[in-house]
Amino acid sequence: MSAMDADDKVWVADAEVGWRLMRVKKSNGDSLIVAEQDGEGEYEVSIDVTESYDPSHDDTSLSDIYQMGDMNEAGLLHILRERALNDKIYTHIGDVLLSVNPYHNVEDDEFLHNVADRVYRDLLQNGFRGKSQSVLVNGESGAGKTEASKRVMAYLATASARRRKSIGAKKKPRSSFSVVGLFGKRGAPKLGRSSVTSSNGDAGAAAAQENATELETSIVETNPVLEAFGNAQTVRNDNSSRFGKFVRLDYDKDGVIVGARTLHFLLEKSRLTLHGVGERNYHIFYQLLAGSANGLLPEDLLPEDLAGLGDVAEYRYLSEQDPDESADGEEQVASSHSTKNRASVRQRDLQDFEHLLVSLDLLGFSSDEKAKMWKILVGILLLGNISFESNGPVGVKCVDVHPALPGLLGVHPDALKTALERRSVRAGRRTSVSIVPLSLPEAEASRDGLAKALYASLFDWLVERVNIATNLSVSHGGKDKSTLFIGILDVFGFEVLQTNSFEQLCINYANEKLQSMFDTCIFDLERATLQAEDVEPPALSFEDNADLIHLLDSRPNGLFQLLDEQGALGARGSDENFFLGLQSIYGESNSRLILSKFDQTFEIVHFAGPVKYEAPGLVSKNSDHLQPDLRSLIVDGKGHEDFARTLLKPNEAPHTRFKVTARSAAAAEAAGLDDGGPRNTRKMAKLESVSSFFRAQLAALSSILLSTDLHFVRCIKPNETKSLAQFHWDAPLVLAQLRALGVLQMIQVRRQGYPVRKDFEDILERYPYLLAAHGIEWKPGQNDRPSLVSLLTAVLGPDAKNDLFRMGSSKVFMLDDALKTLNHNSRVQREQGLTPEELLEQSLAAAAEQDPEAGEGEA
Repeated sequence: MSAMDADDKVWVADAEVGWRLMRVKKSNGDSLIVAEQDGEGEYEVSIDVTESYDPSHDDTSLSDIYQMGDMNEAGLLHILRERALNDKIYTHIGDVLLSVNPYHNVEDDEFLHNVADRVYRDLLQNGFRGKSQSVLVNGESGAGKTEASKRVMAYLATASARRRKSIGAKKKPRSSFSVVGLFGKRGAPKLGRSSVTSSNGDAGAAAAQENATELETSIVETNPVLEAFGNAQTVRNDNSSRFGKFVRLDYDKDGVIVGARTLHFLLEKSRLTLHGVGERNYHIFYQLLAGSANGLLPEDLLPEDLAGLGDVAEYRYLSEQDPDESADGEEQVASSHSTKNRASVRQRDLQDFEHLLVSLDLLGFSSDEKAKMWKILVGILLLGNISFESNGPVGVKCVDVHPALPGLLGVHPDALKTALERRSVRAGRRTSVSIVPLSLPEAEASRDGLAKALYASLFDWLVERVNIATNLSVSHGGKDKSTLFIGILDVFGFEVLQTNSFEQLCINYANEKLQSMFDTCIFDLERATLQAEDVEPPALSFEDNADLIHLLDSRPNGLFQLLDEQGALGARGSDENFFLGLQSIYGESNSRLILSKFDQTFEIVHFAGPVKYEAPGLVSKNSDHLQPDLRSLIVDGKGHEDFARTLLKPNEAPHTRFKVTARSAAAAEAAGLDDGGPRNTRKMAKLESVSSFFRAQLAALSSILLSTDLHFVRCIKPNETKSLAQFHWDAPLVLAQLRALGVLQMIQVRRQGYPVRKDFEDILERYPYLLAAHGIEWKPGQNDRPSLVSLLTAVLGPDAKNDLFRMGSSKVFMLDDALKTLNHNSRVQREQGLTPEELLEQSLAAAAEQDPEAGEGEA
C-alpha cells in the first residue's frame, strides 16, 4: 500500500464487520493513527491490517469488481453488501458471476439470464467446432445455488423452445405424455418449493407456454420431482439439496434441445434415519402424509389398516428429535413449533405434493409407477418403527412390526423378522453356515441399512425414470457422440459442521477437486488475456491444493485408500486401525493433516480452512453394505409386490437401481462417457466402497467439464438466519465464503497481473490536466499510444515502463500504485485553478525557454 496522507480514507480490519472505513490522522511508518469517519475516537493500527480505499468502493452501480479501482478484499465486501441491500444481488468479477441470496423475491434476473444467454450463444457460435459448454454453480447450503441452477435451466429450455419455433423445425421428441405447458397447469413459473419470481415472470411464462414442446416441458418439470426426493430442510436451508447433480442438455446443430440427462452423486442416505433438531427428513415423506390426509392417494393403494397414514409424530424416521438429544431438547423443539406454524408447514407440504403429482403426470409416470413409489416410501416409514427387545442373554426379537409391512416389501412376515434378528456367517471357504443372533445395536443398524438401501435404490430408479422422460435414452440411446451439450452442475459447497464425518469428507474432497479446476481456469484466463494484448505475463502465483488432493486420493497411502483397505477387511477392519494407519504414514510431518494425540480425530487444512473430522464411523459409512441376509430376503421374496425386489436386484433392467459395485459404470454412461475414454467400465464396476465410486464419478465428471468451455456462478448467503423480515449482513461469514469459493484468490491473481486495464483513449480522456501540465498535445483518435507513453513516463518516471505499467496492443496495464499517482497528480494540477488550455500554454512556454529546439517532444 502506498504512503497515506492525513485525512485519507483507509479500510481497517474489523472482527465484527470485516472492514471498517476510517480516516487517517497521522502516519507512523509501520502504523497509522486512525479515527472514525465522524472524527470520534483515535486508534493506532498496524499497516498490515489496513487496505487502501478508492472512491469506486462506494459505487453501487459498479457491476463488475474488475472495474473497481484499487481492487481489494475490503472494497469487494463493501460493494457486495451495498448492492445486496439495494436488491442488486448479482455482481460480476470478470466472467464469474457472484449471486447473494436475498431471502426474498427479487425483480431482476438479468445478470443470471445473461450468463445463460452467453452460454447458449457460445454453444451456437462454437457449435461447428464441437465445443460444448458447462455452467458450474457452487456455494454453501442456503446460498441459493439450486435456485440459480433451476433458473439457468429454465432459461435454456425457453430459449430452445423459441428457437425451435423460429426455425420452423418439426422436432417432436417421441414420448407418451401430453403437453400441458412449460411451467405446468398453474400458468406461473414453478421451479421448485423455493422459487423466487421475477417481475417479468408472468410474461416469461406466457411466452414459454406459447412455445412449449413436450421436451422442454419435461426438462423443467424434473426439478420439483428431484427436489421432493432429494431435498430436505436443514438448519441452514429450508430446501437444501442433499445430493449433487449434473444435468446435461443435448443440442442439435440448430441449437435446439434434443434430450437431457441427469447424473446424480452422493445422496445423503444417513439423513433418512437420523437428522437433528430443527431439521427434517426428505420432503417426499411429509408431502406423502399431507397428500394422504387430503385424499390425494388412490383409495385402494394401501391395506385397510393403512388407509390413513397418520401424522408425522407417528414415525420414528420423521421425528425432529435427534436420538442423542435429551428430554429437555424435545421440549425445546416442541415449544419452537407453534400450532399455527405446524399448520402452515402442512399446508405447504400439501401444495408441494399437488405440484409433484402434476409434474409426475407431465413426465409420463403411470398410475402403477406412482403407486409402487408410494408403497416403498410407506414401507420405509414402517421399517423405521420396528423396535427390538432383548431375547435372553444374547440376541433380540422384533416388536412393533406393522402387519402391512411384509406385504409392501413382498416378503413373508416370519422371514422378515428372522432376517432382522440374526445373520448368517460363513467361516472361510466352508460350505456350512452358522446363524448368529444380532445385538441390539447390530439389529438397529441392520434395520436402518435396509431402509437406506431401499431409498437410495428408489432415488436411482427415479432419476433414471426421469431421464427416460427427457428423451435422451429414446432419441439417442445416450450414445450420440456428435451431440453438443450444455452441462449444469449444481454441487454442494464446502461444509464444516460441529461434528464432521464421512459425508463432509467427501463433500469437501469434491470441492477441492472443483477448486483446483477453477484455479486453473482463472490462471489460464489471466495469462490468455495478457498474451492477447502482447503483454508478457508476470510470474503469477496462487495457492495450489494439489498436495492436499494427493493426500486424500493417492495410492497406496492416500486417506481414502486407507479407508478402503479397512473396509475390505470386513469385521477385522476398524476405525481405530484406520487412524493408526494415518499415524504410521503421516505422523506429525504433514502440514495438511494434523492428528490428535488425545482422541481419534484429525484436522485437514483445506483450501477454505481447517476442518476437524471424527474417525469413528468412517469405515462403516465408506463400506455401507446392506446385510446380505436382508438383500437375499428382498431379492428372493415371493410376495405379490415385486418393486422392492426390482430395486435391490443387481444388474436388473437398464433403468433400475444398480448395486454399489456397478453404479459407477452406469454413472459414466449417464455422463455420456461411453466411448472408453476417461474411464474403464469393467474396472469401475469392481469398485466396492462409497468413496471409490464417488471418486470415479468425480473423475468422469472432471473429464466432461474439462472438455467444455466453463462458466462459473458463485452463490453466497449473507447470514445464517434465513430471515425474510430484515436483511442482515454477516461480514465474517461472507468473507469465509468468498475465500472458500476462490473469489479472494481471483483478486490476488488479478493484482499480480496489473489489475488496472484501460483502453488508451480512456486514460487520455481521464487526465486532461496531466496532459496539459506535461505539454502533451493530444486529440481523440490521434497518436493515442505515443501520447499515453509520454504521459505515463512523465508522471511515473522514466523507469516505470514494464514495472508500474505495460503497454498492450490496445490497452494499458497498470498497477494500483500507478493509478493512485496519476489521480494524486491530477488533483494537484486541478487545485492550481487553471484550465487545461492554460496549463498547456504555460507548459509549452516553459519547455521552449529551456530548449527552444525541443519541438513537439518525444510523444
